[in-house]
Parts: sequence; C-alpha cells; structure tokens
Amino acid sequence: MPGPKAKCKHYSGCGCHYFPCCFGCNLPECIYDVAGHVQAPENIVRNIDIIGMKEGGQSAKSISREFGISSRTVYRIIGNVNGT
Repeated sequence: MPGPKAKCKHYSGCGCHYFPCCFGCNLPECIYDVAGHVQAPENIVRNIDIIGMKEGGQSAKSISREFGISSRTVYRIIGNVNGT
C-alpha cells in the first residue's frame, strides 16, 4: 500500500501518495486527471493488477471474472497503457 509522500526535486506538488515523483510514475493515468479521483486510487491499484495479469498471459475473460468487470473494461485498461 502507499507510503508517505517523499519530496521531489522537480517542482512543488510533484508526485502523489503512490509515487514520489511524476517523472518516475508508471500508472496508466494520473490520479489527479481521472474524473472522480476519490475512487480512482482503488481503481489504479486494480488496474495495475489487471495489467500484470494480462502481461502474465491471462485472458481478458478470466481477468474480468476475477474482478467482476466486463472484458471491455479489461481491454480499455490495457489500451490505456498501450496508448490505443
């Protein structure tokens, strides 16, 4: 789970409670740019898990069953990472 925010030397306000620096962040979307970002942190953790499972060879159908979401949502999450 997220730890305390570390200081970034790039600019004031850089980073969030998931990554101390925006330039080193590997989230598919910034939590501050996502509409309804109050719920977004939970979705970001879920999305990271989904991406890892897909990269590990699991099908979108099996991932969607595990998370209780549609296969389309899985493809959207993967597409956001791939830029499609």
